[in-house]
Amino acid sequence: MKDYVEGATIEFEIWVTLPSGRENPHIRKGHLEDMLELGQENGIGASRTQGYGKYDLLEFKELD
Repeated sequence: MKDYVEGATIEFEIWVTLPSGRENPHIRKGHLEDMLELGQENGIGASRTQGYGKYDLLEFKELD
């Protein structure tokens, strides 16, 4: 049995730590955008191989 939600909105934060002794993170904003855009096509969750779990990235912004 699988549960699902239609029309859901998910809001979350992604935290990236700076490597010790480095001024710039290894993962930059553009990298995160690329990963989230790829996730739109691959989907998330256990049934993504059947085409489920796809999403639309509506907004991506950096918080202070």
